[in-house]
Amino acid sequence: MRNFFIFIFLCVFVIVNAQDNTTDTTPVKKTMNGWDFFSAGRYQDSLKVLDDEKKNFPDRINIYVIMAWDYRELKNFTAMESVSLEGLKIQPTDARILKNLAEAYHFQKKYSDAVVAFEKYIKYKFSWNDPYLPFAYYYIGVCYYYLRNYRKADIALATSNHYSPKNYNTIILFAEVKEILGEFKAAFNLFTQANQIQPNTQRALDGIGRTKDK
Repeated sequence: MRNFFIFIFLCVFVIVNAQDNTTDTTPVKKTMNGWDFFSAGRYQDSLKVLDDEKKNFPDRINIYVIMAWDYRELKNFTAMESVSLEGLKIQPTDARILKNLAEAYHFQKKYSDAVVAFEKYIKYKFSWNDPYLPFAYYYIGVCYYYLRNYRKADIALATSNHYSPKNYNTIILFAEVKEILGEFKAAFNLFTQANQIQPNTQRALDGIGRTKDK
């Protein structure tokens, strides 16, 4: 009888152990978060998820960063500005927030505000390896160009060109600023360089024609 109970116990143990070791191969479905939706190009879905998350975790700075990216893709620059200003109250030196705010101002043609924000971005983000640095200086140059402060535009575009020497947009605007400042030889050389980067663009050819004999 004793051997019978031992046999029953061993059978039950084997069955239970086999059940515990059964592997469930059903894939676990991941719940998509705001970043997942943004990466998938589903910007409205991203905003909805992040807005709900913001209500529960208002101090999470990444929420404001990604929401601004969503609004940028949707070309809603007013909302991009607004959510960036919210984020700035939480973390005033976050370079991502400052970059988003600067771009939002720029796209709305708020050039004076954009310059201030871009300069703060450079202050807090600056490093020799920052790939956005030439773009920041380019945008500053564009802002000063539209503000008709051509000397400061000249300096900003020269800095952008230093970090990224073969950018057509930078060089063509740099050439036009040099022309406005009366530096015709420098303008001619820059227009020529722009034409070499993108041959036969009318903007470069017209600039060459205007400055070659001055």
